[in-house]
Amino acid sequence: MSPAALPVRAGGGGGPLTSPAPLPPDVVAFLDEYIFTVAQLEVLLLVHEAGGVVRTAADLARESYLPEPSITPWLDALVGRGILQAAENGYRFAPLDERLRQSLAAVAECYARRRVSVTRHVYSSKEDPVARFADAFRFRKDRDS
Repeated sequence: MSPAALPVRAGGGGGPLTSPAPLPPDVVAFLDEYIFTVAQLEVLLLVHEAGGVVRTAADLARESYLPEPSITPWLDALVGRGILQAAENGYRFAPLDERLRQSLAAVAECYARRRVSVTRHVYSSKEDPVARFADAFRFRKDRDS
């Protein structure tokens, strides 16, 4: 492997966290379409790691060190977008199609290997994160009505 292709260590940590290579297109597309903060991504990855096991919002809040009222709208939005399923007293990873399953697996792998690159991409998005969040809850009515 040429020196230019080797991952760069960020902050002197124990593993490669960033790389000069661009993120894979499927990872970029998923992040741009579904993720507006790194905290939201980390909560989604907690549900993803559990497979089909139901995770409660309270457990996810405890593990992510975030307040439950902050993460519940994220989880509900991901249910509405077909990535999670509301079940019993919580949420489970249940994407509507295999493309979403594979895309999130690629995101999880990239986040584990290239955390800084993924974080930079999320926060360098050209869209305002608040507007992206609001769009997740926007109901559009027919212009003819």
